[in-house]
Amino acid sequence: MSRRLQRERALQVLYAIETGKSDIHSTVELFYRLLRGEYDEYDFNVEDETVFTIQLVEGIIGKWIYLNDIITNYSTNWSIERISIIDRNILRIALYELVFIHDIPYSVTANEAVELAKKFSSKKSSKFINGILGHIIKDISEGKIT
Repeated sequence: MSRRLQRERALQVLYAIETGKSDIHSTVELFYRLLRGEYDEYDFNVEDETVFTIQLVEGIIGKWIYLNDIITNYSTNWSIERISIIDRNILRIALYELVFIHDIPYSVTANEAVELAKKFSSKKSSKFINGILGHIIKDISEGKIT
């Protein structure tokens, strides 16, 4: 499974958590059960390749407030609540990768976030996300975000 598909799965889990359709623990438990293939109607298997999805979901949940604070600081004139659920979760995924996963080039992370926005959100969203990530990447490169 490609990292792009794993990002999409992470986005779906984060969206389910944030929409409040179920609590965080139930959503993550369902996610793991799907990965283990406990539901025959789904074709999920735990493979080494799903480790990236798990890393993203667990990492983002663990750093939720930290990631939100950074997004808030860089989304001038936009509170985090005003950013669409999809867009803020795309930003969380990208920001988590930028700060905590060091084997992915910044340009790849930014491009993947833009592609997620194009697929799951809107063209305006992809530009908004690209702009925010551009500023964040600049500041990470200058050591202003660690």
